[in-house]
Amino acid sequence: MAFILVKLRNDKINLIGLVNALSRSTVLLQIVRRGRAALVEVEGDASAAINAVIGMPEVAYARPIQDNMDIIALGRGSLVNALSRRLGDVYSSHALFRIGFDYASSMLDSLSMAQGGYNAVELMMDMAWAMGYFDEYSAPQGFSRIYLVNPFDAAMGAQFTLGLINGTLNTALGRAFGVELSEVAGSRYAFTYRELI
Repeated sequence: MAFILVKLRNDKINLIGLVNALSRSTVLLQIVRRGRAALVEVEGDASAAINAVIGMPEVAYARPIQDNMDIIALGRGSLVNALSRRLGDVYSSHALFRIGFDYASSMLDSLSMAQGGYNAVELMMDMAWAMGYFDEYSAPQGFSRIYLVNPFDAAMGAQFTLGLINGTLNTALGRAFGVELSEVAGSRYAFTYRELI
């Protein structure tokens, strides 16, 4: 089994053509998608599947995920309610931050992308987007500021997401960063970082 991270040209594209593009030696197991980001799990000839996906006109880019990853599904609303009940105080928000930070570091380590630079930051952000941690994201070249729409933990101050971004930057770039969170408008958040000396 292998995962392919796919970024689509727009969020209105239907992936049904993917089934027809795959060879007979490849089985499509699942697609996990949010907006323009998708994780596609296949079994069989993974390199043929990657070539088939890359050849689709709807696909902006595709890259294999080099990890024996297994995705679990949790109901977003139920997860947030449970976390809010158990981790809703000021002291627990630090615990959510640490969990997000350690989760990002662990993911990048398992993908052999620790100190992988901005490519690793983009990979981690696209994977988090595909898995539904937020509805959309954008960032300028160099990721000096990351904008997210509707992070799943917004009701808890987006502390897990803040830790996830901080852990991603620290692990991928190999330096210590401080990340600040600000709510821009409604459900849109900005994460700005600076290197710590």
